[in-house]
Amino acid sequence: MIPDLQLYGSQTATQDLKSFSQTQFGLLAQMNLFRFGQDYFLLQSRKSTLLGKKLEFDEKFLTLENQYLQLLFKNIFLRKKIEYYSEINLLKQKTLKVAEQRFEHGNLPRQQVEKVIIDMNNFDSQKLSLEKELEASELLIKKF
Repeated sequence: MIPDLQLYGSQTATQDLKSFSQTQFGLLAQMNLFRFGQDYFLLQSRKSTLLGKKLEFDEKFLTLENQYLQLLFKNIFLRKKIEYYSEINLLKQKTLKVAEQRFEHGNLPRQQVEKVIIDMNNFDSQKLSLEKELEASELLIKKF
């Protein structure tokens, strides 16, 4: 948009050219501020681009929020699972005591007692694995 500049001047004199009755000078600057269709559609295009960027931002925000909530729910799930594993572990210890007592009374072979011990060890390793997964989950939440 290049402005249009005009410099003008005029003199009006009497016929004897000894006195001037009027002198006029001026500068005229014109600039087209609004080019109807072109400016309107450019404005609409920019509004659409801005709206698109806003929607992209909203989508990314929702995606991050969803990931954060997934981490929180996973953390809650792991905590509850560890609580249940602790309760089950207490039951397994009671089962081991009962199995050892039955073995001592001759009502259960030693292999069954060893099987209960192996099951408890496997269960403990699963619980330990869950605890490590919970720690990793908590670290991710702190980094978020």
